Amino acid sequence: YYLEETLGSGYSGQLHELLQAPVSQWPSGSIFKARHIHNGSVVALKVQRIDHECPTNRYERYLYPLLQGGKGMPTLYASGQTTQWDWLAIDLLGPSLDSLFRKSGKDTMELGSVCQIAMQMVSFYDLLLVDVSNNGIGMQIARLETMHTRGVLHRDIQLGNCVLGLPPHDKTIYMIDFGFSKRYIDPVTNRHIPDSREKRDFIGNYWFRY
Repeated sequence: YYLEETLGSGYSGQLHELLQAPVSQWPSGSIFKARHIHNGSVVALKVQRIDHECPTNRYERYLYPLLQGGKGMPTLYASGQTTQWDWLAIDLLGPSLDSLFRKSGKDTMELGSVCQIAMQMVSFYDLLLVDVSNNGIGMQIARLETMHTRGVLHRDIQLGNCVLGLPPHDKTIYMIDFGFSKRYIDPVTNRHIPDSREKRDFIGNYWFRY
């Protein structure tokens, strides 16, 4: 893959500056718009140091096959490791609901939008969501049901992890960032995996912990 531009996570400078810098100065993880050097397909390339203390790329590589084919679940096209980097090539997607809300200029999201998002996140049916960002955007979402029926918990639900697709899928919301996700159904017994009683750190987003 040929890296074209930085999309986020860990590096705010120009791509050529990053590539010229010593590897020791590279961030722990970054996301790039990248183009396949043979077929020209464009993807989002998630790159993370292989020795990172929280190897989220490794976790996502394990979970993506469980979610493939579900509506609003990004496609994993390829993945791999080098001596220093762990990478995932996934669907290149559009803006997040968080960025759309910020661009709307409102201090709070309208109650109707909040309720519709909440209902649709756990709904068994796709419902119509409107006016997320002052633009009357129509979209469908029933993503948590897809994950839960496949035995996976997201564990980091926030507007920043709900993004729109690119045309012609710009009316569809996708769930992203499965680095904190985990299986809760044992694939052998098909039973709920018992919750650990060991002391552990908080997982997720503090703004959405209640």
